[in-house]
Amino acid sequence: MFAGFYNHKTERRKKINMVMKKQIKKTNLSKLRQIIRERQFQKIKGTLVDGRSAKAILNVHDALKPTQKKIYRKMLERDIAKAGRIAWKLHR
Repeated sequence: MFAGFYNHKTERRKKINMVMKKQIKKTNLSKLRQIIRERQFQKIKGTLVDGRSAKAILNVHDALKPTQKKIYRKMLERDIAKAGRIAWKLHR
């Protein structure tokens, strides 16, 4: 076509779609915060998590240093049961 042709409508749609995709994808941390906020339990990757366990996991996560938070967050995304076991050991 023409050099420098720019369609504002398609660019706007692309930006809206990107924002919607970011909102749809929930991390396990946001799911844990939702469990605490709603005072319910929820299944995360096949593991049933109650409010007390979610609170313990988040307390440990919030107490860590930034470099350790990255490691703990990766573990949360891979295996939430392991993160829960570690949280209960450190939480006591």
